[in-house]
Amino acid sequence: MVARVLASDNAQQILFEELGYVCAGFQPSKHLHRTRQSVLYYPWFPRPDVVNRMQISESLPQVGELAAAVLQTLRISNPLTIRDGVTGCPLKVELQLNDATYDDFELWRTQVMTSNPAVEISRGGSLGQGMMRIKSEQGLRAVLASRDGQIVAGLAYHFDELDRCVRVFDSFSADDLSIGTLLSHVVKYSQEQLGAVFAEMDVVMTSPRMLKTAEQLGFVPVAYMPAFLFLKGSHVDVVKLAKLNMVYSAEQFTLTN
Repeated sequence: MVARVLASDNAQQILFEELGYVCAGFQPSKHLHRTRQSVLYYPWFPRPDVVNRMQISESLPQVGELAAAVLQTLRISNPLTIRDGVTGCPLKVELQLNDATYDDFELWRTQVMTSNPAVEISRGGSLGQGMMRIKSEQGLRAVLASRDGQIVAGLAYHFDELDRCVRVFDSFSADDLSIGTLLSHVVKYSQEQLGAVFAEMDVVMTSPRMLKTAEQLGFVPVAYMPAFLFLKGSHVDVVKLAKLNMVYSAEQFTLTN
């Protein structure tokens, strides 16, 4: 279970912590609730031992530090770090990009998944609108990338008109090159054409190259969600990333410890 609590609501923070929830992140300017409101993420676990102790790339120090802080709060041993020298995908390769419906995206994703590619983005996020997650499918969008007449990658995202944000929630790629160009295109389009205040995505911890690619585009880790995704018979940790398209003004909150 995961709750979003306004950073300005100290009483609700105390209530959730008394019920056993643990703060796992802070995201500025998340919701438009009269004014732009920052939020805290509070996950709750019935059994902390379901959380995998996953290795973390030493090339991603921001993610590693956040993960260590959250797992320490949960009283779980810190994950090991590995020196892998991970690099991100190229952000500009020769591709034909085309807007598509989500149905088209799903069709091509299903075909590519038969080759068992790595899952890089968690599909568990809500696609509702605004703070109350009002159900809507109007903002579903997708982009497909082709090379030599063949579809090689796709990216699905949702435009939240209430919060003015873009939520990247699914992807597929048949190679190791194309997804960076797709993500770069969506980030630029969301800012210049949709007027999105921010973009966000949940990346699986087993995908350090996607994390590094997002870092190249200005995404930063804002929350660490242990055991958020159930994948191939085991629980996998997820990192929530966000990229602000606006200048952030420092806020003053009364927060718990």
